[in-house]
Amino acid sequence: MNERDRQRHLAAVIELGRAELRDRDADDIPHKLRTVAQSSARRLPPPLARALLDHVASDEEFRQALSERVGDGPIPPVARDYLKDPDATTEELERLSNDDSAAELATQLTAARGEAEVLTRKLDEAKARLKRAEERHARELHDATERHREARGNVDRRLTEEARARTELERGRDALVEQTKVLEAEVASLRDRLRRREERRAKSTADAAAREASRESDPEVLRLPTEPVAIARALDDLVDSLKYYRDPARHVPGQERHERPMEFERGVRPDTVDGVRSVLALDPDRIVIDGYNLAGQLGAGVIGSRTSRDSAVRLAERLASRTSAAVVVVFDAGDSTGRDVLATETGVTIQFSPSGTIADDLIAEMVATSSDRCVVVTSDRDLQSRCTRSDCVVVYSEALLEYMDDPDA
Repeated sequence: MNERDRQRHLAAVIELGRAELRDRDADDIPHKLRTVAQSSARRLPPPLARALLDHVASDEEFRQALSERVGDGPIPPVARDYLKDPDATTEELERLSNDDSAAELATQLTAARGEAEVLTRKLDEAKARLKRAEERHARELHDATERHREARGNVDRRLTEEARARTELERGRDALVEQTKVLEAEVASLRDRLRRREERRAKSTADAAAREASRESDPEVLRLPTEPVAIARALDDLVDSLKYYRDPARHVPGQERHERPMEFERGVRPDTVDGVRSVLALDPDRIVIDGYNLAGQLGAGVIGSRTSRDSAVRLAERLASRTSAAVVVVFDAGDSTGRDVLATETGVTIQFSPSGTIADDLIAEMVATSSDRCVVVTSDRDLQSRCTRSDCVVVYSEALLEYMDDPDA
């Protein structure tokens, strides 16, 4: 299903979301929806509408607010179902999109058939006229034998009319043939598109099943990557996981490394200074920072600029001076200088996501593929929801800023 059909069927959800954002204070509006809230267009542009629908799908609290707003009001069933469970409406939206496509194709086919019928009727009429003209011509030719000079003019006129009728007949026939070819080409194209779509769906299902079968059949085997960049990341993760045992000042052989799990104390929230202070006190192995999210909270320069990156790295260096954890700042690949990983003089690692991958995906992968005790710094709700494994906690970027500005920290 294309994005245009999705937005058309969920137009009621989009309008409810815009109304909810208009009623909220500026501070209560998520960072990635501020552009949506500021839009005064009568119809929300497609990129902003997509961002709003994605946020509705990922934020249950926001969906609950929209559900309370609509109450028992008249909205399409698919929109109401989307507010309850976005994932469960995927097939319904796909069905509606396919129904629309089928209806449009049926309308076009009906119109083409109507045109073909009209042309066929005209062809039959032309044949009938031609037959009558030929019969009339035969009679006139017979009479012209006796009245040759008088009938010659009539014969010439009849011949001209016959030629004109045949020309019109040929044109109509050629037009019908061309329209038939166009319809056949469109049908063939639609069949090919459906075939490729089914092949892609079957391949995706088979690949997913194969991966699941592989994980279930051999869960204990360590699978090493084959790509050079992936191997380098795996080695970096291995070095990070062994760093604790290479520091004799922090580890005594035979002694358990950590007694307390990486989790917040009761009543402590991740968006507060106390939350940052409590997780740093748990002695994490690594702190992973969403670079541009932190830079956005700092308000230093345009997001994506060298100034914004430098401001985030400087704060990471200050943080590294207060903790023994490895500090990693992750940025998007499009802003790199040709190198994927850099290191500052203070030991902070600067890592850029691979080409075609955003920083959020790289951070989620780093968390999922390592078992170290880590802290992720980001205010991005979507990224926060992807960093939920054990011994990994998330703190907000603004909470880290307040912690760094706290003289008692």
